Amino acid sequence: MVHEGPGAVTGAFALECAMDDLAHRLRMDPIELRMRNEPDVDQTNGMPFSTRRLTECLTRGATRFGWNRRNPAPAATREGDLFVGIGVAAAAYYTYRSQCSAIAKVFADGTAEVQCGTSDMGPGTYTSMTQVAADALGMPLSRVRFALGDSSFPPAPPHSASRTMASVGSAVYTAANMLRDKFIRTAVTDPRSPLSGLRPEAVAVVDGRMFAMASGPGSEPGESYQDLLRRRGWAGLDSQQTWTPDDADRRYSTYSYGAVFAEVVVDRLLPTVRIRRMYACYDAGRVINPKLAHSQAIGAWSAGSGWRCWSGRSWITATAG
Repeated sequence: MVHEGPGAVTGAFALECAMDDLAHRLRMDPIELRMRNEPDVDQTNGMPFSTRRLTECLTRGATRFGWNRRNPAPAATREGDLFVGIGVAAAAYYTYRSQCSAIAKVFADGTAEVQCGTSDMGPGTYTSMTQVAADALGMPLSRVRFALGDSSFPPAPPHSASRTMASVGSAVYTAANMLRDKFIRTAVTDPRSPLSGLRPEAVAVVDGRMFAMASGPGSEPGESYQDLLRRRGWAGLDSQQTWTPDDADRRYSTYSYGAVFAEVVVDRLLPTVRIRRMYACYDAGRVINPKLAHSQAIGAWSAGSGWRCWSGRSWITATAG
């Protein structure tokens, strides 16, 4: 689980507890305290933020969660032997981007494959990368395959620090986009192609078929990737590209943000802890697959809640170094 690795979870937990303690001592709403102390620039390096919508996450989340019903006095809300508490925590995580390579291939049978030496440890890399490739190639999702997990594939950065979508996704998009352009340039310079003589920028691709934008999808003149490959007698066409991040990281402080709300009940007699409901609002940039992103949010709640309420660490002194 993530809290066993980078340490961001334990650090954030300590900071957010300190913010709550300070709000209590100041008799101030925890959300107001956080919003009053919102910085204009990153105080660690003086750089401006690329975007920073933490206050919007806090205010929107508070409205939808019903934060105004919270009683700020500790142990003031009770239901028999149950204490009811409502809390909030802010979240911030740096946006990592790394150089990555990928190769895109389209075959004469009308299918495509994109290869990259990355991995999938559960966030849905297969699915999201297939979506990116299909979109860039202009092909149906059902005819595109994404292949990973092979060291003979083009190199990729570690599947860590939430960098895979930004890094691998950019390489996949670049390779697939260049391959689409390669098909178009081949078609417009081929005397036997219906698109011969057109400017490349006047040609678009939908469902694997190239067509003149002035005529629209499904109209003539046009031809599919498959038609071009068969006429040329080619088994396929490919494009390998390496994507390198620009210098935005040196000019801006780039983070994603969130605000998480929870209602928890504690039985004073047993004692047991039960989480009644949670709500979170995230500013995570462009989301490629909302269903996968939602699943990751649910997974984060489950892991974080389990770590905070039920996990522990024991030292075996006999074997500890």
